Amino acid sequence: MSKHELIIVGAGPAGLAAAIEAAQHGVDIALVDENASLGGQYLCQSEALVPLHYGLFERRPRIKQRLLQQFPTRKVAVLQNATVCGIEDHAVLLIRGESKLERIPYDRLILAPGAYDLPFPFPGWTLPGVITAGAALSLLKRQGILPGRRIVLAGRGLLLVALAAELIAAGGNVVSIVEATPVAGWWKALRASTTKLDVAFEGVGYWARILRHGTKYRPSRLVTQALGKDRVEEICVSRVDEEWRPIPGTQESMQVDALCLGFGFVPSAHLFRLAGCAGQWKPEYRAWVPSYDECMQTNLDDIFAAGDGAAPEGADVAEIEGRIAGLTATWQLGHLGKTEWTDRVGDLQTKLAALREFRKIVDSSFRLGKEADALLTEDSLICRCEEVTMGEVATALRDGAQDLNTLKGWTRVGMGRCQGRMCEPSLVYLLHKHLNGEWPLLQGFTPRFPVKPIPFATMVGSTNGGKNNDQ
Repeated sequence: MSKHELIIVGAGPAGLAAAIEAAQHGVDIALVDENASLGGQYLCQSEALVPLHYGLFERRPRIKQRLLQQFPTRKVAVLQNATVCGIEDHAVLLIRGESKLERIPYDRLILAPGAYDLPFPFPGWTLPGVITAGAALSLLKRQGILPGRRIVLAGRGLLLVALAAELIAAGGNVVSIVEATPVAGWWKALRASTTKLDVAFEGVGYWARILRHGTKYRPSRLVTQALGKDRVEEICVSRVDEEWRPIPGTQESMQVDALCLGFGFVPSAHLFRLAGCAGQWKPEYRAWVPSYDECMQTNLDDIFAAGDGAAPEGADVAEIEGRIAGLTATWQLGHLGKTEWTDRVGDLQTKLAALREFRKIVDSSFRLGKEADALLTEDSLICRCEEVTMGEVATALRDGAQDLNTLKGWTRVGMGRCQGRMCEPSLVYLLHKHLNGEWPLLQGFTPRFPVKPIPFATMVGSTNGGKNNDQ
């Protein structure tokens, strides 16, 4: 395809905001997204479904309406149902449906790929009916399907409450919220929300809906095991200390047919790593994240980061980061004067600093326990794609494995369809503990083309397969 001045990958709040700012100044833009509709996971809603019954307190429909009203559809080439699977020589490599691999050159690239649910392995986590919070939300909003008839949500943080409220509004029976964080975390977050009243009102509205439904809230508790024959039928729940160590004698069981896990988010940073962007390991996310400056520019002159793909800090932060990246790319491309760029970006950076301070307090209120992986037993699956157990990983560590690539070669972890997305966070943390608190030199699997699975037919006869095809 022909070259674009600016390509934006991801049409969530960050990608939409970047496109809005750049299009206002006449930049030639292509916006690429895997989904059939704009908005990303946060703002998604199937147009074929009856709209969800949002309350007056909920911010999401207002954010979506504002961004879509501002989005200049006629000025942006929107490539939907398109998967970007590689980056090379100032071009993205993508496929649409069953088509052959396409190569689209760019002058500037903004990566806003979003994030995915942080995996939390424990005995029974691979049973049918045990799904992530993001999967439950996607089922509801894209297909109108509830995950079960007797639903328990488990994990940490604000996502559990938001998901519970949405499932209840759609007619779901959420019997319990199992929260690993002490109740003091909520009081800390509540005090912080007084500086952002729209978030506070949204939270109060969610809790009112949950309390009216009769959902039980169980703080300082963790699901330690899921049981069932063909699907999850029962879960074991224990009280835990601040580092998530189960307290002996506190275990109880609950009958369920759906368990939704929400322990946080992992940035989808594979494209950054494949492109050669510098980055660092962030223990609070259990993930590698790209490094970027105050204008969202990475160490590569032509690539910017924005949104949850840079660091999972929520839609408000993502939108402002997208606007900053879009404006900076526009200025670098010669479509915006330096004075106007400096003024606009300066105002946005002030707002961004305040939002990040709020997010820092909220995130610290619901932090991951340091003993979160202590639940794994020798026969627990840690790599569900290749069915590798914790015992096999432990043996490889005892035999001298010092990094993820060695573990991969010795045990096949990370070789499955998910390409390590489900096992990498836990494996790096296990390596960290095995190395007595040192972080492994290789903090993540080496990225390979394609970064997402693609049909073999797309590679056959393609003349633009990319120089990484032999990897």
